[in-house]
Order: sequence, then C-alpha cells, then structure tokens
Amino acid sequence: MSTISLSCSTALSACSCEWRPKVFVDFTWQRFVNDESLAESAIPEFACSAVKPGTLGKLRERVFVSDRKSEEPLVPDETVRIFSAPDSYQEVEEVCRQIRKHLENGVLPQQMAILAKHWQNYTDILQEAASRYRIPLTFDRKLPLFHFPIVRFLFRLLDLAISHFKRQEFLSVLNSVYLRPEGWRDDDIVGMVNESGYLDEQHGKLEDLLMRSLNENTKGSSPKVTELARRVRDLKQRLQFFVVGDSSKKEPPFNAAGRQGTGKVPPQQLPLFSESGEPGSSAVEPISFPSQSGARTFSSFVALMHRLVIDLGFYQKLASLGGSPLFVLQRDREALQALLSILEKAGVLLEALGEGPISFQTFLNLSTGLLADATLPEKALERDGILVLAPVQALGLEIDRVFLLGLSEGEFPALTRESPFLTDEDRRRLNPLIATALYRKFGGLLESSSLRKGLLTSFETSRQEPLQFFVVVECAQKQLTCSYPERDLEGQSLLSSIYLAEILRHFEKPSPEKSLVHRMTLGSKDWAEVYDSSNLVKIIVSVWSSACGALDSRPEELSPISEQLKSLDLDLGRLRHLAQVEKARKPHLIGLLPESARLKNYYADLVNGERLADLLDLKKHKWSPTEFETMAQCPFVHFATTFLRLRPRNVPQYDLTPLTLGNLAHKILREFHRPELSHDPGRERERMRLLMREVLHVWESDSPNLNLGYWEVRKAELQAALEDYAAYAATFLTPEFGNFSQELPFCESLSMADLNLQIEGKPDWVRLEKQGDEVHSIEVVDFKYSADRPRFIALTKEENFGKTSFQLPLYLYLLWRYLTRQPIAVTPQLRLLGRYVALRFAGQKGCTFEAGLKMVEPVLFGVEQEVHRIERGIFHPEPLPGRCDVCDFGALCRFWTSGAGDALKAQRD
Repeated sequence: MSTISLSCSTALSACSCEWRPKVFVDFTWQRFVNDESLAESAIPEFACSAVKPGTLGKLRERVFVSDRKSEEPLVPDETVRIFSAPDSYQEVEEVCRQIRKHLENGVLPQQMAILAKHWQNYTDILQEAASRYRIPLTFDRKLPLFHFPIVRFLFRLLDLAISHFKRQEFLSVLNSVYLRPEGWRDDDIVGMVNESGYLDEQHGKLEDLLMRSLNENTKGSSPKVTELARRVRDLKQRLQFFVVGDSSKKEPPFNAAGRQGTGKVPPQQLPLFSESGEPGSSAVEPISFPSQSGARTFSSFVALMHRLVIDLGFYQKLASLGGSPLFVLQRDREALQALLSILEKAGVLLEALGEGPISFQTFLNLSTGLLADATLPEKALERDGILVLAPVQALGLEIDRVFLLGLSEGEFPALTRESPFLTDEDRRRLNPLIATALYRKFGGLLESSSLRKGLLTSFETSRQEPLQFFVVVECAQKQLTCSYPERDLEGQSLLSSIYLAEILRHFEKPSPEKSLVHRMTLGSKDWAEVYDSSNLVKIIVSVWSSACGALDSRPEELSPISEQLKSLDLDLGRLRHLAQVEKARKPHLIGLLPESARLKNYYADLVNGERLADLLDLKKHKWSPTEFETMAQCPFVHFATTFLRLRPRNVPQYDLTPLTLGNLAHKILREFHRPELSHDPGRERERMRLLMREVLHVWESDSPNLNLGYWEVRKAELQAALEDYAAYAATFLTPEFGNFSQELPFCESLSMADLNLQIEGKPDWVRLEKQGDEVHSIEVVDFKYSADRPRFIALTKEENFGKTSFQLPLYLYLLWRYLTRQPIAVTPQLRLLGRYVALRFAGQKGCTFEAGLKMVEPVLFGVEQEVHRIERGIFHPEPLPGRCDVCDFGALCRFWTSGAGDALKAQRD
C-alpha cells in the first residue's frame, strides 16, 4: 500500500503544477474502479488542477469526505448554484437564459459547458431552446444503434420470423426501401396486398392469395403480382431456415431481380463502400449449420444474419438509393457494420464461456439486450460553441462555467442493474481468461493493476458514478450550476439526487433568506430575457393588450425592452395596432364592444384592403357558386381551404371519404340521366343496379389501395341510396321537363365594384321546360350525398337568398344569361326552379323552390358583401353567430383562440 501511496503522491504533485491527462486517467479512472483500497486513499485528492475560487474550491475538498474534523459550514456564493424546475423544459430554459446573459457579458462560448448524464431526455429540448436564445452548441454525442432505420428494420424482419405474418407488420417489411427493388419504387405493394384481401398467415398465405387475385383479375400489373408472390415465398423460406434450419438447398439472392448486373460490379468496388465488410452475394456459398430443432450457437446465428443481410441486398440498396443524402447512406452503413461487429464479438465471448446451442428466441432476446446501449458518435457542425458533453467527456477539461442538468435520483447516480447478457458470475468466470490473455500480450508494457480485471461487475460499475461527479466538479473552474426537474417527461415526480444532499450537508442550514436551492415556478417570462424577435413581438403585443394604459406608452417608456426594440427592424405603429386588435378581439366577437369604439375593424389585422386583395389575387381568382355558401357558413374555413389550401387532419386512413363517395355517386347519376326517365320505379331501380355494377367494377379495378372491409360497407350504403333515388326520380320528377345537360361547364363574369369576378361551375343536372320552341322554365338539380335534408330546406327559403343560399340561385341566374346568348327563345316570364336532392335521406329526398329574376338582386348583393369581407380581412361570421362549434380548423381560428367561442358556447349551454 505504501508503494501505491507514493505513486499517488508523485502524480498529485505533478498535477498541481502542470495538467497531465494521462496521469489523471491512470490514477482516477482505471485504477480507481479496479482497486477499492486505492479509491479509499485517493478520494477526493486524486487530482488537483488550478486553485478554484470561493465556495467551489472548498466544496471540492470536502464533498464525499466523512472523516474530516469539524469545519465551518460553507457560505453560499455565486460559484455554486443549484435550482429545481417544474420539468425538463423549464430546466433547460433557465440554463439557456443564464448562458445568454453570460454571452452578452462577454463570456466566450468555449468557456462554458452543459453536461447531462442521459442526453436522450434533453437533446431535442436543448436544441430548440438554444435556437431561440441564439446559443451556438458544440457536441460530440452518441446515437443509439436503434436510432438508425436500417437497424430497426433488420430486427423488425427478425421479429416477423416468429410471428403470424400479420398484415401490418408484413406490409411494413415488404414496402421498406431496404427490401423493395429499384424498379418498384413507383409501384404500390400495399395496393397489391390489399387487393388480395390478406390478413395474416392463419387466414391464408399471402403468396397464395396474390396468385388467386391474379387469376381473378388479369388486368393491371400482373407481372408485378407474380414477382411479389415469388419474393414473398423466398423471404419466408429464408426466415424459416434462419429460425428452424430445415432448408438444405442453395437459394438465389432475394433481390437478384432488382439489382441486375451485380456480378459485373462487386459491392466492394463501389466508391461508397471503400471499406471491406461484406463479400459479393454472387460469390457466397450457402453456409450449413448443425440444426437441433432450430438450436444453434450464438455465432452461427450471427453468421446467418450476415448472410441474410447480403442476400436481401441491403448493401446494394444503400448504394442505389439516389434520393438519399450521401451522409445518411454512410451512417446506415456504419450502423450495420457496428451491429454485426458487436454481435460477432459477443459470439466469441460466449464460446469462450462454453455456451452451447440456443434457440432463435433466445438469440433475439440476447441481441436486443446487447445492442440496447450500443451507440455511434455524432458530431455538431459548429466548432466555436457551448460544449455539450456527458460527464465522462469532461475528463481532463478545464471550463470556467459548467451547467449540470438532471441531478435527480435514478438519473445521476443511475440505478445499477446486473447485465442480462453477462451476469456478474459470468464476468467473474471470464476475468481470469481475459487476464491471462492480457498478461501474455501486455505484461511488460502495462502495470499489473490495470491487467488484473477486464470486465466489471455491477457493484464495481456503481463506483464509477461518484467518480463521474468528481469529474464534473473538477471540470468547473469558476462556477458550477446544478439543476434537476421535479417531474419527468411522463409527469411522474422526481426526487433530488443523493449527490445534492451530499453537497448541501457542507453548507449552513438553509433559511428563507439564504437558500442554496432556488425553486423555479411556472410564471410569465420577462421580456428582457427573450432573445428572438418572434417571441419578443408576441410578448410586446401581449403586454400592450393586457396592461392598462400600455397602449398609450411611448417605446422609450417601455424599459427594459427599449434596447431590444432598437436592434430589431420593427414597425411600432404596426405592433400597437396588433395590440389593439388583440385587446378588443374577444369582446367584439361576442358582440359586447360598442359601435363607437376607436377601431371598428377589429378582426382585420391587415387594414390595407388593396394589399390584402393583391396578396390573395382576388382579381384572378376563379369563383364557384358553392364557395359563397361555404364563405357564408364560415369565412375562416373558406379562407383556410381556398386560399391557404389547408386540409383537415382527421381523415380516416382506410375508410372512404364523403368526397370520394359523392364523386362516385355523381359519376353514376351522370350516366343514369343521359336517357329520359321511364317513370317506372321498378324498371329504373333495375337500370340503376346494372349501371352501378358496371361503373363500380371499373372503379374498383382502378383503385389498388382500396380497403375491402371498409369498401363493402360503403358500397352497400351507396347502392341503397342510389336505388332509392332511382325510384324517387321515376315517381316525383315531372315529365314536362326534358334533359338539357349533365355537368355543363360554363364561365360567366360578374362586375362587383372595382372587381370583375369570374364565376365557373358545372351544375349537376339542368332540365328545361319548353312550350313549342320557347323555354318557359329552367330547373337546376344538385345532388348531395348527404342525409341532412333540413339544411337544404333552409337553403330554398327566399329570405336566405344572398345570405346563406348562393349555389342554386347563382346557377339559375348564370344559366339564364347563358341561354339568352344561345339561339334559343326564352320567355320574359321565365320560371327559375331549384332542387336539392339529399341522396341518403329516406323518403322524400327533394327540396325545391321557385323564383323569378327578382331574386337576382339580393343574391348579387350578398356576393358583393362576402367579397368585401375578404378584402377587409374579416374571416369570421358576424358577432353572436350562435351556431359555431369547434371544427377541424378551430386551432387556427381566432374566434376560438381569443376565447370568444368558449364564452358564447358557455352562454348557449
């Protein structure tokens, strides 16, 4: 022991005058964790760098020392700071806020570092917060192997081998870019599988169902269906051989059809893969392994996995994915090599332990556990930034200000568990073999203490945790800031680390006036601490809109934001106007704002009407009569769908949308009304039934992605609705009217103030009543694949023309203008009739109205009003609409984000 102490003294005296990382590593990391007696004598004086100021220097000497004589408690100062945050987001936010202050005070980024034990809990949060606070980061972190898609896909493939080949899992494998041939990139494998009706292996084999669907339908991509069936059969044979080893024949490479010319250019000659690592599949002979009910050694399974990767064409796929960046392909390549290398080394160790054959399930469990903590390094692009490190990476560094995140129980120190791959007993048995091999090779080069143990047990590994904390304390030269969240990402409560308790015991007892641990609360942010312009503007508007009298304040009176405002190119008049709009938005929308208020156009943030009209290009916009009804129902939905081109997110993935079914119904009805009706309900039902069978058969053939389960339900609904309509049409449609057109396209102009609107449309069905050669009546029929007949009845009311009803009145007016330009005589006493047909409503489907040309004036006035609302930027119904509820666009609509919608809903309820 005296010899070891002498060596320690020599090393420590050298460290006090000159930093020597090699000595530091030797006397703290390797020898500390391998020799408990050395650890007892070396803590905490195992290394000394420069003298630290204030409390930080004294804390370094006292922490984890229990046999010292009584000393005066430490007094808190700025060199050691500890705070707790409600969650990880607030914790990182506070750290970034402090770092930003240091940067503005002239501290260089290289003089600061952020440390965390488990970066998977903080990486995304830190990157987002750093971008907002304009903090440059430099990190050298490690990504888990299972982060890479190619590794996840490989294990998904292996999991498939012991499953029932369920449809969703099987499709995810077949449609993967790593398995799909190059020539099939534009083809839809999902569609071919859906068409076959495949569910899982228990209900029918996919290859058999594909061939059966091919025999039933010879149209389309039959060669691709045949090829897919062959590939599925080959894949299942290879997986079966992997699992149970009952195949002895030599099989061709799986992706041979998709990679022609492989033999001419071996994989190792491709420029992307300059390193050796896999032989060409054309040169690989099948490897035979002894099989005992599927049991093999771990190394045999790894060799089979390597063979499977080659035969499935993974390497060739990585070379041919032209749409992917080169660095992405290279990272996939590195991840695959690391995976195989780790498993091969594990196989060698297991053989040394005398491990015998194991089952495939055991191999899968061991491999997953072994690779769970395996990583690949990832480096940041910015060099001159704040260092982002793990505690071990801070070894040998001297950094002025260190921020340690996540100092909570279970995180730092981490819970120590025995490895399921190599138990502590296995490690003890293996260590003598490793030590013998190391002595033979390095006996004269390394000290005997470093060769004594190779694999650490869980107890020995747990002693690394306090050492890592010492590394953090030793790294900080001027200030150490420790923090921890009070709740984890799932909302579970967290306790502070035992290391924090060890720190606190060296300080005087805390009091409300002098507390070392500062607890953050969820409060409003100070605008002096917001460093990106977007958040700054939001806070300015928020304060101006909520603070009494703030709207009349001058910018110089709004300290402390005056300096930030000077550095940004902001229009303060514009901000003041936005604040006024925000302040008055809710009372205006619920009808509580007096008409004499200073601003009447509270919902129009863009007060320049011409600018907004040009931005939306209203002069060139092609309007449809249906648009104005959507605009009247909800201007924001119309604005979002027509001008912003947004679509709802909650559309079912497999079910058919109402729009698809409506288009199908219109297509069938267009063909149904080409000939004149016979007014025989039974005959028309039969004609509709035959027509639907013909149209739907063609549509099904052209829809490879069709989900058969949903389609059978929707198909029955569609057939019932249209057969019912055929009987209704034969019974109730008057025979005096004759067909004029189905979906007649037309384009007419309407002059509105300074705008000349272009109205385009295609009415579903136009019928004319003639007396001689003169047209006396026009009827426009509009089919709605809906059961909401009361809504369509409301649209036929005369008092709603130009308010909520636009479609049929506009169609009738524009058709009248169209007919007057044709060589057709039109009576001055023309009757205009409109008919909505609710196809899914049982019974009386029609909703009709009759009007003359006198209806044109209110309709055109309503169109003009709606266009002027758009020009003014008012995208919401009038106050107190009474019927507005949360919809798919509610998260964007200011009627709801301002609180007006909830207030009105509470009044109604």
